[in-house]
Amino acid sequence: NAGGSLTLAYDFNGMTLTSVTAQENADGGGIGDIDGGNTAGPGSSVVDPAVTEDQLNDLEQFTQEIRLASDTDGPMNWQVGAFYFDSSFGVTSIDGFFGATTVYHTNSSFAVFGQTTYTLSDKWDVTAGVRYTDDKKGFKVGDQNVDGFALVIGAAQVQKYDPVNANDDQVSWELASNYRVTDLTSVYGRVARGFRAQSIQGRDLAFEGNPSVADSETIDSLEFGAKSDLLDRTLRLN
Repeated sequence: NAGGSLTLAYDFNGMTLTSVTAQENADGGGIGDIDGGNTAGPGSSVVDPAVTEDQLNDLEQFTQEIRLASDTDGPMNWQVGAFYFDSSFGVTSIDGFFGATTVYHTNSSFAVFGQTTYTLSDKWDVTAGVRYTDDKKGFKVGDQNVDGFALVIGAAQVQKYDPVNANDDQVSWELASNYRVTDLTSVYGRVARGFRAQSIQGRDLAFEGNPSVADSETIDSLEFGAKSDLLDRTLRLN
């Protein structure tokens, strides 16, 4: 693999503008002697050694984040920004019985976000944040330059597969508060909603199965508690 990233920051008028750009490229592969048949030796009862291989082909991943954040000593700190992700790669699965099958994945995601923390007093602050995410995934059989459906020739039959697409957009958010009872003890609470985009699993095509799509997920969480350093900072109790 090979990759790199570039971070640029510019300070002006009590704010900081930051850009983070990254590019990653990779290829890879792995072979599994699933039943040990390749090394069974004379007299083995293994008739068809189960050796499978997966190849990662031409992974390209690009990310770009731009954010603007406050840089002052005032009671309110904030940041806003946007994030872009684009990825593509192929996977070739090779099986001793079914032969070779190549599938191609694409994924693009865009998000905008904002977060602010306000200090109500020298002991109490609150934080609120929101993020909008739009995620798109694509899947097709065969080379990345092939449009439409593809034909896969297995051991017993010819199968037709249409491209599979999955996309969703969600709003994630959080609201949190922290109160410092003393210099060594604080209590806090947080309520939030998170989002995980859908996914496409296509390896079953190598064994004449069908691709499957997992729906996107959301999770609502509620957390509260206390943190403290006690006994002259020799005991930490959370």
